[in-house]
Amino acid sequence: FDCIVIGEECTRAKPAPDPYLEAMRQLGVTPEDSIAFEDSPAGLRAAAASGAYTFGIRSALDDAALRAAGAHQTLADFTDPALSAYLTAHMNAHPARPEGARP
Repeated sequence: FDCIVIGEECTRAKPAPDPYLEAMRQLGVTPEDSIAFEDSPAGLRAAAASGAYTFGIRSALDDAALRAAGAHQTLADFTDPALSAYLTAHMNAHPARPEGARP
């Protein structure tokens, strides 16, 4: 990984957006170019508050609970076809990265 941010290292941990915002700062990316994957309500609230597009992973909670916590979309797991569809659409809509930004 290019960076690892642990919530306890931030002034405010999840559900505050600080861990996500710090990771974005370190990577040189904007919230609009960021994607978060979470399976807990606190994580989803943090990710959504950061401005990242947020996927809820249906490991313990159902679609309705994940969306209520802030998920834009939910996935069964990382092989869910909805993830590939989103990434393809996002890459086509945003082909260029800011100078110095890393994927």
